[in-house]
Amino acid sequence: MKSVIFGAACSPCIALYTKNLNTKMHRAEFPEAVESIVAHHYVDDFLQSFESIDKATGIATEVQNIQRKANFHLKKWTSNIKEVIATIDP
Repeated sequence: MKSVIFGAACSPCIALYTKNLNTKMHRAEFPEAVESIVAHHYVDDFLQSFESIDKATGIATEVQNIQRKANFHLKKWTSNIKEVIATIDP
């Protein structure tokens, strides 16, 4: 299956399953980002705090790359640090 009908009762479940399956497929390549996706995703929101700008930009970039591989294009990123937003692809 390459697409899901928007509004079907099963669509949220299928999207969540696909996100989780895609994430697990990249565990060896991006272990920290995978843990972030599993622990800090709620439906279609990703929320996490970091102790450093470098860590935030690194994880955000990896999360974006993992999700993009399954055709999940994350949008509306925000941060209280402008440098973090500047490193994220629009």
